[in-house]
Amino acid sequence: MRRQVASLVSFALLVGITSACTDSGEATARDDATDTTVTVGKSALDGGNLKLTTVEPPTVETGGYRLFGGSATRVEVQGGKLRPDADATITISYPEDATPQQVDNLAILRLADDGWVALPPDSVDREKHTATVRTDRFSIWDIGWWDVEQATERAKTTARNLLSSDNLLLGGIGRAAGNPPVAKDCKYQALPLTIKLDAFVPKTIGCVTFVREDAARKTFTLHLSNRHTEPYLLRLPRGVTYQAVTPEPTNPYSLLIDLLGRRMNSQSVVMAGGSMITLTVDAAQFDGNKPLVISGSLDLTRPILDLMSASLQVVMPAKPTDAVVRAVAATDQAARVGSCVYKHAERIAQLKPTTTEALGDAVGAAFLDCAEVMQTFGMILAQKMVEGWNPTQYASAAAKALLGAQIKAVVLIWQNSHVIPQMIGVVDELARNGFRTYTAQVTYQDPPFGRLDEVMPAAGGAFGKPSSPHGSVRTFPTIGTQCVDRIAGNDWNTWLYSPSQFAGRWYPEEKTNSAAYVTYVKPQFRSAVKDYFVHLTGNGECEGKFTDEYATYHQEWRSYDSKPDLNGFVVFHRNLVYLPNSDGWTPFFSATLFDPVTGALIYMTVSDTVQALGEKVPAEDVLKSKLSSQLDYLAHRADAQLGTTFVPKK
Repeated sequence: MRRQVASLVSFALLVGITSACTDSGEATARDDATDTTVTVGKSALDGGNLKLTTVEPPTVETGGYRLFGGSATRVEVQGGKLRPDADATITISYPEDATPQQVDNLAILRLADDGWVALPPDSVDREKHTATVRTDRFSIWDIGWWDVEQATERAKTTARNLLSSDNLLLGGIGRAAGNPPVAKDCKYQALPLTIKLDAFVPKTIGCVTFVREDAARKTFTLHLSNRHTEPYLLRLPRGVTYQAVTPEPTNPYSLLIDLLGRRMNSQSVVMAGGSMITLTVDAAQFDGNKPLVISGSLDLTRPILDLMSASLQVVMPAKPTDAVVRAVAATDQAARVGSCVYKHAERIAQLKPTTTEALGDAVGAAFLDCAEVMQTFGMILAQKMVEGWNPTQYASAAAKALLGAQIKAVVLIWQNSHVIPQMIGVVDELARNGFRTYTAQVTYQDPPFGRLDEVMPAAGGAFGKPSSPHGSVRTFPTIGTQCVDRIAGNDWNTWLYSPSQFAGRWYPEEKTNSAAYVTYVKPQFRSAVKDYFVHLTGNGECEGKFTDEYATYHQEWRSYDSKPDLNGFVVFHRNLVYLPNSDGWTPFFSATLFDPVTGALIYMTVSDTVQALGEKVPAEDVLKSKLSSQLDYLAHRADAQLGTTFVPKK
């Protein structure tokens, strides 16, 4: 019979009998205070002796289980250790006045790092009032039972916390959020892909970047940050796939909900409140200029999954680790749970219930219909939890029957308590926005002529005050020299797109003037332009006339080496232009940069603006340095926004 320890010594440690050997070679030890006996097989101990100590049970989480009271027993090996393949049994008595319901739900509890682990007994002797369990490790042990009333009340509290707060439908990690993470590398976004968010979930922050591992630059990463506290279910079109959510839930059951949500449908994903969801967009899936549409609505899968999570928490033997949760979420049983929940979520969305009671009834019906697949899933979860403790612990028919009965008991109380409608206080939100469909349009244009002006740097840093876009830049300049017509076989008007499809700005400063231009070479002529860059290097001079002007000029150009070291094709020139009736030679420096993969072409010039006689002219090294720093900045910007690879990897 289980003995109670007097309260005056309840905090003391009472040392029990140390181990003795039986005729069969087994080692046995007994704690008379708690009526606990431990037996280990022959050669199970690696030195030392069994030692049992009476202790006060630690006050830690027990889930849906309750201890009978009294003291617990610490089991250890004094002067040695238990071998990894040990065969040990622990037999603990339970009170003679335990009710039949308590005996039917007996559990032997072992203390782990984060709480009690509840193990179903391998056998129960109802005449001697003892329960026995096998184990391969020692700790503090006690006995209790799964209390259906406590478990379901705890489940209700858990579900209330998951489901409702301030009349918003909340789930998983969405509660009390509102400040989602934002992608760090989104200062300069990829321009070929545009996401239009004006008809999407209000205040969503969008960001598009290139996937650098794709050499063709046809794959993009799309980040969506939800600034609301309620979650939304997004339906993804072909070509858009889910990658990750940030932050991931820290609670294992919230993580389980999140992972199950992803398993529901490959083209549906939950954008939790206060989270950032990361998607991948494949440009090859676009049908011409037709946009892809991401649609979303208030998430109705979460309340069903939250009810399941709350129910599982009070019947599981312990708190699962992240590794266990991830392994279980990848099983077929998890897929069946997801399929059932997603089916009901779609059905509820079509019904469009307009009252809290109607919504609660619909969610409750979905939960009850999915309870059977939840029970099977819970069995897998329990087995995965105990694999490190005793692989066969939850493989027995008795253990399966016990867990099944526990889940059914929770479901029955859900069904009869009418508590689900009370917990879903979202009628106002649903009436306003609950079944509204939000849409985000994703378009693809390469080259992104409609957004090329976004590549142009703003004022500051290496650049001066810019002109307005195209303010004084009406045409794209001649690449190389004014005497480009002297080089046979070239035709920039043919190689480039139409004259209006470029971006260009002047950047005037006190004594210098800079200009930057960005355009694209047509795909069929990129090889020819690569060859032309060979001719750009070197020196030369020529006579010519400016277009639409009477003045003639004499131009000389000299190539020079300069930094930065960039990929692609880059040429630096020192140019001198002499105009009749002028004050003499006018020097300027130019840089031309070409990426043959994307076809992006950058042209930059820097010159002095000094006109007054006697005024100090900036040194040529100053102009060269300015051109180099501006080109380096624009190359980095083009890599981020146009997908070029000018800047070498470090």
